[in-house]
Amino acid sequence: MIQVTKPTSGTTKKKINETIAEKPESLLGRNLLESVYDLSGNPKKSYVLLRLKIDNVQGTKAYTKLYGLEVKQDYLRRFVRRNQSKIDVIQDVVTTDNIKTRLISTIICQKKIPKQKEKDIRARVTKFFADTASKMPYDKFLLGVVFGN
Repeated sequence: MIQVTKPTSGTTKKKINETIAEKPESLLGRNLLESVYDLSGNPKKSYVLLRLKIDNVQGTKAYTKLYGLEVKQDYLRRFVRRNQSKIDVIQDVVTTDNIKTRLISTIICQKKIPKQKEKDIRARVTKFFADTASKMPYDKFLLGVVFGN
């Protein structure tokens, strides 16, 4: 059994999972999907799933790094109603440590809005995330997106 630990900025590593492997080296590059609730204990973020990638194995411990996140589709679906506008913005952003990531933002308006206003909102969101990502390292940016900082 190999213990899988969550990524942390400090020196403490918290065990999140266990897995079986023939050789510990075979775990390198393996992807895991864990909810923020499981990692942080925050039940308000149970709809957010973090993608973790095993990047280091030492003995019987495997260390992960944050690879991405996603929001459960059924959580988003419950917000969209008839006669509302849903705006999806798909963009690539680059962080200060030169990591390029694809960001998919969903904006839900309370009522139908004109196409011009939709374009303006899309442009503002694109500019906001491009500016924010260019000022932060990848890990900090991703955690900011998850916890709303």
